[in-house]
Amino acid sequence: MLGLVILALAILFIHPSAQLLPDGSAAPALKLRDATGLTLTVVPSPAHQPVVIEFFASNCVTCQQESGTLCRIAATNSAASVVAVNAGRETAATVAAYARRYSACAVPFLVDPGGGVSRNYEAAVVPTIYLIDRHGSIVYGGVGAPGIEYVSAHFAQLVGA
Repeated sequence: MLGLVILALAILFIHPSAQLLPDGSAAPALKLRDATGLTLTVVPSPAHQPVVIEFFASNCVTCQQESGTLCRIAATNSAASVVAVNAGRETAATVAAYARRYSACAVPFLVDPGGGVSRNYEAAVVPTIYLIDRHGSIVYGGVGAPGIEYVSAHFAQLVGA
C-alpha cells in the first residue's frame, strides 16, 4: 500500500497539473527578444489581431513534433500573430538552433531568459498554448499536443472569425 502512495506522489510531482490563466481573463502583455536580438512586443488589446502564443522548450519532444502544427496555424490564419516563447530559460543560440531545426515557417521564436513572461502566463508545462481574441481576452489555454491541435482545428470558432 505504501508503494502505491509513493508512486502516486511521484507521478504528481513529475507531471503536475497545469494551472492556466482562465478563459475570459485579460492576457498579459508580452515584450521579448527573438533569437537574433530583435525586440518584439505583442500587446493583446482591443482592436488588434488575435494572438497565438506557444510556450516551448528545446528538449520537449512534443514541442518538436508539433512545430509543424504551429506553422499551419500561422499559415491558415494570416490575420493572427503567432509567436513561440521559450519557457526553458535557454540561450538565444539554443532557441535559434531549435527554430532552424524544427520550424519551417516565419513564426518568431522568442527568448524568455528570466522566465517572467512564462510565469505571467503560468506556463509551467510545455508545450502550453494560448489563443487570445482581438479584444485581448484569453479564449483558450491548453497543454500538450491536444492543446495545439485544438487551436489549429477551432481557431475561427474560438476567435469569432
